[in-house]
Amino acid sequence: MIDDESEKAIENIIESDDWSFNVLVQLSKLDPKKDFRFLDLSDLDLRGADLRGFDFTGADLRGCIIDETTLIDETTIVQDAKIDWIEGKKIPIVEKMLQISSTPNNSSLHKLLTDLSANYNSPRHIASFLWRLIRNTDSPEKVVILSNYLPSSYADEDSFDVLGELERAINKKIPSRRSRKTLNRSPTMAITPVIEEMAESSNKDVMSIYLKYAETKEDLVARKESINDFEILWDILMERHPTFLN
Repeated sequence: MIDDESEKAIENIIESDDWSFNVLVQLSKLDPKKDFRFLDLSDLDLRGADLRGFDFTGADLRGCIIDETTLIDETTIVQDAKIDWIEGKKIPIVEKMLQISSTPNNSSLHKLLTDLSANYNSPRHIASFLWRLIRNTDSPEKVVILSNYLPSSYADEDSFDVLGELERAINKKIPSRRSRKTLNRSPTMAITPVIEEMAESSNKDVMSIYLKYAETKEDLVARKESINDFEILWDILMERHPTFLN
């Protein structure tokens, strides 16, 4: 149930002609000195915003758009904040990123990502953007696709644990996580599209797992043993992080 004060704040925001960040904060009755500490504020449009007097201690401000109309001075507290501004002149890249974030089709996703990589020379922002998408998706297929387009200068960074995120996404598709012997490893997903994307991957970590998968499957075929593509892939991944099954 929305109280009268909150309802009035919402009405003021809707009716406002000025949608700059600081004005919306004022209309929302939020306190700039305490309500924005340690928050995820990534990808906000801060053009035209007066950020003087704001306390962003520990906040995530990566991907926020600023330009010459953004007012920041010594009263703007950004201690321990994660900062990776996008300058206003680079706005076309933001529009492309928004298209990528909203597309549900993997074929379209490939095309958009190819365009992003080829036509926007901003590897730091692209890497940060793609990594956020990887961490936020529960689709194993999308984890593999997005990892293909991490700029090469960032793809090998230890902080970008692509395989860890692939394990996380696949793990969410498994209905039960008991012991290895009793685990019901029937995923609520089709594994074939994931493996097909892995086969075309340009990410060396993903490709290393795929090659091991292909080698294992070839060996099982040669020995005429039963084959379960999901179990083969899952067991290979679990060699890295067996604690997923604890």
